[in-house]
Amino acid sequence: MHKGINMIGSNMDFYKNLQPFKDEMDIFNEALYHQIPDDWSVIITDIKKSTQAIKDGFYKDVNTIGVASIIAAKNACTETEIPFVFGGDGAIILVPNNLVSSVSSALAVTKFTAADQFNLELRISIIPMTEIKARNGEIFIAKKYLSSSANLAMMKGNGLVIAEEITKTSNDFSHNNLNSNNSNAHQGFTCKFAPVKASNGEILVLIIEACKHNFKIYIDILTFLNQNSTHLDLEKNYDTVQYSDHSTYNETKLSHRGFKKIFLFLIKSILFHIYTFIMQIRQRPILNLVELSKNTDQLKFDNSLRTILDVTPNQRVQILEYLRNLESQSKIYFGHHLTETALMTCYIGISNKEHFHFIDGNSGGYAIAAQLLKQKSSCDLKTKIA
Repeated sequence: MHKGINMIGSNMDFYKNLQPFKDEMDIFNEALYHQIPDDWSVIITDIKKSTQAIKDGFYKDVNTIGVASIIAAKNACTETEIPFVFGGDGAIILVPNNLVSSVSSALAVTKFTAADQFNLELRISIIPMTEIKARNGEIFIAKKYLSSSANLAMMKGNGLVIAEEITKTSNDFSHNNLNSNNSNAHQGFTCKFAPVKASNGEILVLIIEACKHNFKIYIDILTFLNQNSTHLDLEKNYDTVQYSDHSTYNETKLSHRGFKKIFLFLIKSILFHIYTFIMQIRQRPILNLVELSKNTDQLKFDNSLRTILDVTPNQRVQILEYLRNLESQSKIYFGHHLTETALMTCYIGISNKEHFHFIDGNSGGYAIAAQLLKQKSSCDLKTKIA
């Protein structure tokens, strides 16, 4: 049991029972946000020294472990739906207290695997909402409908900032579960795909933080982005998504060790090269799931607007000029990263009816954009956000 967690829970299905909204502009409808109950906990996962790992060319590995932490928690919470936000080199995950023990055991697998197979240190904190509130923090959440098989959480509140500060400055709520024997922790994780090329030439990763908790400025920004750019369209043509041996090896390392890891990787590689060849002849996509493009996190909110855009060079210039103008007026601060491809890491349920696809920019993505944002005089989000 983790420090301060009250195991008596009466809000098990709090998130599951939230009514989802469909209009993306409702991301900034504060009436749709609901306060996280006291009998839930906040889990922060992030990779220490991720900046150096990115510089060394291992961002795909960083990305893999970040998504794996979400999938491990999700697999441990089969009894209910849980919210999460993927940040590139980590995640924010919210769970009811009576599932914390199961989630902790699952995350032990991710933490061990990160060190043993990827040479990465995954830092994890599990912080009760009662502790967040004791520090005058609050977290609110809304649920966006993506399709019949997926929803995406939107989060706001100074409690998120407090949780991240606790993770980086204190060991009081650090994950210390050493039980790494859960062989199903990463079930459903799939990462067989090469970086996805931008249809318009460039992938622009943005993290935008509005000052003074000004939700109206987010609406203006999103309207501008919708008029001047698009997201990745993963179903646009049959060669959008390609198979990758490197990505498949990462996937195999998450669940297998030693000779079995090598053997299974070789089998997967042979089979998927054959499958890819057949699909190319038939001019069909290798990943053919209903609502594929809808079930992505290319637009999300966690006190900052995060988005992945597929843009032309001219569109990129217009967007950055627009954002810099707002920044010069101290209305926002933003970080960005520019690349030619996006990384796609997926969760696919056994029946294929449930699937979700995490999208990030290649060669640094959200992690680089976040670093640039932190270097600026960012807005004060430590004060209470109601």
